Amino acid sequence: MAVHAALRKRSSSTAVRRLVQTLAGVTAAVLVPVAAMAATPSAQAAGSTSSQLNLSPNPVLASSSTGYAVQEGGTGLKRVSVSDHVAASWAAQVTSTAATTRIREPNVSVRAGATWTFASDVKARTGAKAQITVSWFSGTGAFLSWTGGQTQTVTPTSWTRVAAALPVPAGAVTAQTVVNVLGSATSASVQVTQHDVRAPATTTTPTTPTTATTAAPTTATTAAPTTAAPTTATPTTATPTTATPTTATPTTATPTTPKPTTATATPAPSTVSTATPTTASPTTVAVAPATSGTITNLPAQAAGLFYDSSSTAVEYAHPGGLVVAGRDNYQDQAFKSVSAGGGSVLIYLDAIIDNPHGRYHDMLLNASACGPATALWPGNYQANSYGHLTDFRVGSVLQGKFRCVLEAMVAENPHMAGWFADDLGSRSWFPGIDWSSFSDKAAYRQGAIALTQTLRSVADAHGLVFVVNGTWSANDGGGYPNVAQHGNALADGGFVEHHDGQISFFGPYGCSAQWAAQSPVTDGEAINYAVTNTAAGRTEYAASGCYAYVNQQSNYSSVAPWGSFHPTGLPSRVAR
Repeated sequence: MAVHAALRKRSSSTAVRRLVQTLAGVTAAVLVPVAAMAATPSAQAAGSTSSQLNLSPNPVLASSSTGYAVQEGGTGLKRVSVSDHVAASWAAQVTSTAATTRIREPNVSVRAGATWTFASDVKARTGAKAQITVSWFSGTGAFLSWTGGQTQTVTPTSWTRVAAALPVPAGAVTAQTVVNVLGSATSASVQVTQHDVRAPATTTTPTTPTTATTAAPTTATTAAPTTAAPTTATPTTATPTTATPTTATPTTATPTTPKPTTATATPAPSTVSTATPTTASPTTVAVAPATSGTITNLPAQAAGLFYDSSSTAVEYAHPGGLVVAGRDNYQDQAFKSVSAGGGSVLIYLDAIIDNPHGRYHDMLLNASACGPATALWPGNYQANSYGHLTDFRVGSVLQGKFRCVLEAMVAENPHMAGWFADDLGSRSWFPGIDWSSFSDKAAYRQGAIALTQTLRSVADAHGLVFVVNGTWSANDGGGYPNVAQHGNALADGGFVEHHDGQISFFGPYGCSAQWAAQSPVTDGEAINYAVTNTAAGRTEYAASGCYAYVNQQSNYSSVAPWGSFHPTGLPSRVAR
């Protein structure tokens, strides 16, 4: 809903903090420089010995790599010979493409109500850490939740056993181990072997299936991994415009990675703070029931965008708290804590720029389980330094894939409350596009409307909301459905970005009754959100009575709440 400052680019080196587990899981992984990974003939054998108690159908890749796959942050998985392991002669090796690399290991049948042990031997670059997480699936293949163990330091020269003892949740019949390697680097190698799954001694073990779980919203690729994050340009922060909102040309970017600036907001009261979950015990996806009923969108309260580090997002873990997760950190434990505390987590998605960084952008833009690769808008428009304009016209490949990607996000993130749809407006403000001479204004508007229609449809099916960061200004691109009125009736709210001193325009813009008028979730009570560069800007937007959420935030890594929270009635998780 705003003119865009530095909002979207996220350096792959910042994904170190992700504790993610998508629909399909992985066991234990580790990253190491290719040169350092190769074992020398003189290396002493190490690693875990084999056991008849191990239920993995392919623990040491004896004859194939069946059951092993890259989940994200890596490429080129292959079965390689190793000579320095006490029991295994083969390992799965992946070349890392990001700071976090995740490798899936074979599925195993489990029994609910007992604690099982999951482990893997890992090698990775010096300084990296590995963690075992497990995705749990029902008998129908539906994803239920995921849990994980502690992180453990690994090395490139010796095998490290990484393990987690995890209770099997009610309804789970299949477990998929995921090895998460944190602190890797582009072109570093990760090797895993000796996948180990053991039932408790008192539990009768079920037969391990020979086929993988059939639920596959997380499996977005047919060959190469869907989440191999490309190297991104150095993020920049554009100076916000001061011209009149109807003529100012906003700049756009992708989730940024600059170091947080110190906010001048009033320190949050002690009741706002929530301790970061400890890693001393298994991490569980805990989510509070979705809220329902009348939406209370005023008075304005704090929200925050966390595209980089999510560590301080837990301060919003209260009813009424709102945070926006980035392209690839959306499953950090901090966001799950916000959801569990009654807050709302929106996940970032930009369908307008062809930047495939992040799992869901890769799924949407490249060939995936959702469909073929998308095209660029005819004319090959360079929107900004981060990408070109996608072809999101009605009937395009992108429009056809959009629902599939949204449903995958819902299936894989039960803690989400909805979407933050970036760049989604009825006209372009991109610096690389001259709107006055743009020949497809009507197609641009219709394509944007179609995307919000799909968002509304999926949101309604699951009791979720979405906010748009793109203008829907009266007679300037136009509102929806009434072009002469501000706002989009399908969206639950809009976003205004760094327009301090322009409340004379953005006040009436945010107060337009057209916002959320066709949302059965918020029922016309818009959840408009504004971020400002100054405390004075924050004050003017909060006092306008047109914005449910306001904060002073110049970067999108960290921001403290500026006051206490009050319940809004917004969802705190996927409702259905």
